[in-house]
Amino acid sequence: THAEAVMNLHLPTVGPVAKFLDVLTPVTTDDLRLIPDYALSFYAARFDLELLLERTVEIWGDVAAESLEEMRQASIGATGRDLIDDFVLGFDGYFATYEVEPPTAPYDISSLLAGQGVYIAGVHDTEEMLEVLDDIISVGGMDSMIDFRDYKDVEIWVVEADPSITPAIAFLDGQILFSPNVAHIERAIDHAVTAGSQSVLDGKTGRQLLEYGAGGFVVSYQDTALAAW
Repeated sequence: THAEAVMNLHLPTVGPVAKFLDVLTPVTTDDLRLIPDYALSFYAARFDLELLLERTVEIWGDVAAESLEEMRQASIGATGRDLIDDFVLGFDGYFATYEVEPPTAPYDISSLLAGQGVYIAGVHDTEEMLEVLDDIISVGGMDSMIDFRDYKDVEIWVVEADPSITPAIAFLDGQILFSPNVAHIERAIDHAVTAGSQSVLDGKTGRQLLEYGAGGFVVSYQDTALAAW
């Protein structure tokens, strides 16, 4: 069976919320191809980050401007980097997350922290972002906690804090992947580097989608995910 519903949301036209609505930009087909067809559910969005900062200063005025400047100066003093320009604006505005298995106990925070999914962030320059993060983790010797690995020619940073929780970051061309579970990162890399891998656009599993406006963000889940919960 197939069902479709269209909802009209009466969003505010004045006030702070209205001023932020135009920071959403359309999610592209290529964005969704990063998400594998085996994902139980996913969320994808694009934002104009420069406009987001402008709107923040516009709405909250001098308080916001002063806070951003304090963050700039503090980050320069600690890392030698302007983390507003080098880090925040180093992202290109694409963010997504998807689950590959349901939480074993959704009400149990330790289950959620163990990691059921992967988080994706688009970046303008992967090599530059890698250098920025390298400068950040070098502060206070944090880099000594990280195991630097290579998986299928992709650099991975793994924090082996606990046998059951192995947070990892992978640096692909144009994207950074994060997961609390390194096994999910490796599986995501397999999907990304294997020719012909199916994405959520190709899969046959029935999905329910929610799309904002002209594609500002997309939310999806499979019936199997609901059944698991």
